[in-house]
Amino acid sequence: MDVGYLIDIDGVVKIEDEPIPSGVSFVRSLLDHGVPFLFITNNATRTVGENVSLLRRLGMPIGPEHVVTSGLVTAEHIAETAPDARVYAIGEQGLRDTLASKGVKLTDDDPTHVVVALDWSFSYDKMRRATRAVREGAMFIATNIDRTFPSAEGLIPGAGALVASIEAATDVTPMSMGKPFAPIFSYSLSRLGIPRESVYMIGDRIDTDINGARDAGIRSILVLSGVTTRETLQGDEPYDLCIDSLDELSWRGPG
Repeated sequence: MDVGYLIDIDGVVKIEDEPIPSGVSFVRSLLDHGVPFLFITNNATRTVGENVSLLRRLGMPIGPEHVVTSGLVTAEHIAETAPDARVYAIGEQGLRDTLASKGVKLTDDDPTHVVVALDWSFSYDKMRRATRAVREGAMFIATNIDRTFPSAEGLIPGAGALVASIEAATDVTPMSMGKPFAPIFSYSLSRLGIPRESVYMIGDRIDTDINGARDAGIRSILVLSGVTTRETLQGDEPYDLCIDSLDELSWRGPG
């Protein structure tokens, strides 16, 4: 097979928990033709298994081998580089479960690491605890720094908005594991297991998907079903192809 894909989830195959039909059809065609692909998402609120269940419910019969999350990459990184780490995690239960599944110890007291993801119950107290720990030397890790993400009501604050509050209070820039940064791309390309020049990143965001693909040395396809619209394009974005929906793309790739 001479093509493979890294595919964003939110804004490409779904918005919130509703399917984007063209995205679902495209993924099913990849499965039908045995084309290698991975979903890679900055959303760390769900475990890999929860993502699989949701995507299957939306009409895509995938397995855990098809999903990489920024939470998973974060957990793998900490488990490999700091096996004795004590982590204060700001995020949903999905993040905590993902960290724990890799043997990462979670704590509210005297952490060596602070991990920040989207947290629907983010509070001043959580921000205060994280700020204090980072100021005292804890390593600051963001699962991702997406400022917003698409919802049925439009763009709403993402993990990056939470991360920014702690960064502002500490003057410490976090290590970010998700798109557009190297960790999630390196991990995903290794998992995909095909030559880099055969891989396309499909996403709806310039700042994460398209810029990340450029920096990772792979080609990219911008799909205008999520955050980015024709009206917001500047004309100098580094994508290789721009399409309105995945109905315009064959499983074989562009061309």
